[in-house]
Amino acid sequence: MSTDMGNRLRIKEILRERGISVVEFADKLGIERQNVYNVFTKPTWQRLEQCSEILNMPISEFFEKDDSEINGYIEYRGAIYRIKDLQSFQNLADIISNNNKQIEE
Repeated sequence: MSTDMGNRLRIKEILRERGISVVEFADKLGIERQNVYNVFTKPTWQRLEQCSEILNMPISEFFEKDDSEINGYIEYRGAIYRIKDLQSFQNLADIISNNNKQIEE
């Protein structure tokens, strides 16, 4: 399932800063090397928690910071959505509403 994080993840950058190779990180995660790229682009919340434990840092540090009044991430049905303003919150609400309508039909 895709995410709406707007390429705001810094995990790959953090690995570089710490001198940890993709192969080494994949091994620590217990996944194949080629699957690590999903961690860089569209991780689940569970995978972010695992990265947090491995790298010994809070999940919030994996995301770039900006000057938005609202800045957060919401997991819905396995996808992580970035909330940076009222419009992005409304977009997620619309997704949830549309999914609920499809279930009711």
